[in-house]
Amino acid sequence: MIVIKRNGSLEDFNPSKISYALRKCFEESNLSDKDIDKVLNCVLLNMDKYKGNTTLIHVDSIKDIVEKCLMSNEFYDEAKKYILYRHSL
Repeated sequence: MIVIKRNGSLEDFNPSKISYALRKCFEESNLSDKDIDKVLNCVLLNMDKYKGNTTLIHVDSIKDIVEKCLMSNEFYDEAKKYILYRHSL
Protein backbone atom coordinates (compact mmCIF):
# COMPACT_ATOMS: atom_id res chain seq x y z
CA MET A 1 0.00 0.00 0.00
CA ILE A 2 1.30 3.43 -0.94
CA VAL A 3 0.48 6.57 1.05
CA ILE A 4 0.08 9.93 -0.67
CA LYS A 5 1.53 12.50 1.70
CA ARG A 6 0.25 16.06 1.96
CA ASN A 7 3.13 17.36 -0.16
CA GLY A 8 2.20 14.87 -2.89
CA SER A 9 5.13 12.53 -2.35
CA LEU A 10 4.55 8.78 -2.13
CA GLU A 11 5.65 6.51 0.69
CA ASP A 12 5.11 2.86 1.66
CA PHE A 13 2.49 2.44 4.37
CA ASN A 14 4.14 2.01 7.76
CA PRO A 15 1.82 1.17 10.71
CA SER A 16 4.50 2.16 13.23
CA LYS A 17 3.97 5.78 12.18
CA ILE A 18 0.41 5.56 13.47
CA SER A 19 1.62 4.17 16.80
CA TYR A 20 4.24 6.91 17.02
CA ALA A 21 1.68 9.65 16.28
CA LEU A 22 -0.69 8.26 18.92
CA ARG A 23 2.06 8.06 21.52
CA LYS A 24 3.27 11.56 20.70
CA CYS A 25 -0.21 13.02 20.77
CA PHE A 26 -1.16 11.30 24.03
CA GLU A 27 2.05 11.65 26.03
CA GLU A 28 0.11 13.24 28.88
CA SER A 29 -2.88 10.92 28.53
CA ASN A 30 -3.62 7.70 30.36
CA LEU A 31 -3.56 5.63 27.15
CA SER A 32 -1.54 2.49 27.70
CA ASP A 33 0.42 0.57 25.09
CA LYS A 34 -2.47 -1.90 25.10
CA ASP A 35 -4.91 0.91 24.29
CA ILE A 36 -2.70 2.19 21.47
CA ASP A 37 -2.41 -1.33 20.06
CA LYS A 38 -6.21 -1.64 20.24
CA VAL A 39 -6.63 1.54 18.20
CA LEU A 40 -3.91 0.49 15.75
CA ASN A 41 -5.57 -2.90 15.20
CA CYS A 42 -8.87 -1.15 14.56
CA VAL A 43 -7.17 1.11 11.99
CA LEU A 44 -5.57 -1.85 10.23
CA LEU A 45 -8.89 -3.71 10.09
CA ASN A 46 -10.60 -0.64 8.63
CA MET A 47 -7.89 -0.30 5.99
CA ASP A 48 -8.65 -3.73 4.50
CA LYS A 49 -10.26 -2.11 1.48
CA TYR A 50 -6.94 -0.41 0.69
CA LYS A 51 -4.88 -3.62 0.59
CA GLY A 52 -2.42 -4.25 -2.20
CA ASN A 53 0.97 -2.82 -3.02
CA THR A 54 -0.33 -0.74 -5.91
CA THR A 55 -3.23 0.77 -4.01
CA LEU A 56 -2.95 4.43 -3.08
CA ILE A 57 -4.38 6.03 0.06
CA HIS A 58 -4.11 9.65 1.11
CA VAL A 59 -2.61 10.32 4.54
CA ASP A 60 -5.74 12.27 5.51
CA SER A 61 -7.86 9.16 4.87
CA ILE A 62 -5.68 7.24 7.30
CA LYS A 63 -6.05 9.99 9.89
CA ASP A 64 -9.84 9.91 9.42
CA ILE A 65 -9.77 6.18 10.15
CA VAL A 66 -7.68 6.79 13.30
CA GLU A 67 -10.25 9.33 14.54
CA LYS A 68 -13.12 6.89 13.93
CA CYS A 69 -11.26 4.10 15.72
CA LEU A 70 -10.59 6.32 18.73
CA MET A 71 -14.28 7.16 18.90
CA SER A 72 -15.47 3.58 18.37
CA ASN A 73 -13.22 2.46 21.23
CA GLU A 74 -14.69 5.20 23.45
CA PHE A 75 -11.47 7.23 23.70
CA TYR A 76 -13.44 10.46 23.31
CA ASP A 77 -11.02 12.81 25.08
CA GLU A 78 -8.13 11.33 23.12
CA ALA A 79 -10.06 11.68 19.85
CA LYS A 80 -10.56 15.37 20.59
CA LYS A 81 -6.84 15.78 21.34
CA TYR A 82 -5.95 13.89 18.16
CA ILE A 83 -8.23 16.11 16.06
CA LEU A 84 -6.68 19.24 17.56
CA TYR A 85 -3.17 17.79 17.14
CA ARG A 86 -3.94 16.91 13.54
CA HIS A 87 -5.31 20.39 12.88
CA SER A 88 -2.07 21.96 14.15
CA LEU A 89 0.07 20.09 11.59
